[in-house]
Amino acid sequence: MSTAETDKLHIVIVNYKSTDFLSGCLASIPRHVAGIDISATVLDNNSSDESALGDLQQKYQWVEFILNQDNVGFARACNQGISGRKPDLFLLLNPDTVVNGEAIAGCARFLLNNPEAGIAGCRILNPDGTVQKASRRNIPTPGAALLHFSGLHRLARHSRRVKPYHPEGLDGSKPLASEAVSGSFLMFKRQVGLDIHFLDEDFFMYGEDLDFCFRAQQAGWKTFYLPGVSILHHKRISSSRSAEKAEFHFYQSMEIFYIKHFYHKDNLIKRNLVLLGIKLLRAFAGAKRRLTGRQEVGAEG
Repeated sequence: MSTAETDKLHIVIVNYKSTDFLSGCLASIPRHVAGIDISATVLDNNSSDESALGDLQQKYQWVEFILNQDNVGFARACNQGISGRKPDLFLLLNPDTVVNGEAIAGCARFLLNNPEAGIAGCRILNPDGTVQKASRRNIPTPGAALLHFSGLHRLARHSRRVKPYHPEGLDGSKPLASEAVSGSFLMFKRQVGLDIHFLDEDFFMYGEDLDFCFRAQQAGWKTFYLPGVSILHHKRISSSRSAEKAEFHFYQSMEIFYIKHFYHKDNLIKRNLVLLGIKLLRAFAGAKRRLTGRQEVGAEG
């Protein structure tokens, strides 16, 4: 293991109206672990709670705070926090998480010890201790994505032709190869970011983590899921107004992902069917939210 004091990890946290969780997140981050000095940047996307953010700036003076005048989206804000930094490792971390040294140390050691590993994620726990399925995912092909988000995947769970969006193997202790991990805790080598030009800012919210892992895979890097270490992730409940925006960005990101990675491989009929399917899923999600008052977009990532 590389234990040189020059090894660095920089944490990037994008905050949008989650300042009430952010203090707990920052308090849980160790300053030094596994021979790595840790630094952090919080990028606030115009949360309109300057007073609370100012208090945090005073309390956590080792953290850089960047206050954007607009909500520039998750991917663009992450790239802001990455820009100009030259650590060995980056960690994208949600503000509504509580981390521990073991999760950071475990993923950092694994990446530093394995040249072929470019990305590492850990087990993401709900407050009740259950595991969030988004901890480990497969890259969603058009068919698998439509089956999953329509709920029809339950009928095809035993089919060998359909790769499940959520693979098995969320528990255990041994690192597992994975096509993607959760963007709420996504650690990667700086060289991976340089190779694939970091996050794609066409994704405003949702999908950027899948796209990042997929492009890293195409560039020859491997992604691993480490179930032996974990963090706590509070899943916030949005208001009906923000839920409508979340639905828009969720299905927009699905469309962007399809056009970017699969559109050119499909014939005209399949292209139109997939794009129509995405529009129908969005309409169904909106109707269900209005009837039940519940937002389910992104609930399992």
